[in-house]
Amino acid sequence: MKHIYCFWGGLVPDNFDDLEGLQEKGCVAFKSFIGPVSPDYSSLSYGQAYEAMERIKAFGGRAGFHCEDFSMIKWQEQRMIKEGRLDWQGFLDSRPVIAEMVATVDIIEIAKATGC
Repeated sequence: MKHIYCFWGGLVPDNFDDLEGLQEKGCVAFKSFIGPVSPDYSSLSYGQAYEAMERIKAFGGRAGFHCEDFSMIKWQEQRMIKEGRLDWQGFLDSRPVIAEMVATVDIIEIAKATGC
């Protein structure tokens, strides 16, 4: 059996100047998060996503996003904490489907505007 794989580059706020070089070295696309992730990986704001997509479009690259509306989730997280809902269900409830829908629509509109 033949195994095929590819590399995605990370798309974070402080590596925009490195993206074209990463593509030249073999990255097929760049992944970022719109929404809270972890202390080890920085999410992009919508403004940063716009700039990143402009740059990626300029060299013919591709971008992929894990979309969750940051402000909605942060608000819901605080709400769960205030309500003492620190269990697994509280975590899930802090990330409602609408947070993904809102962020996905926004990223699609930015992609349309930039042509990326």
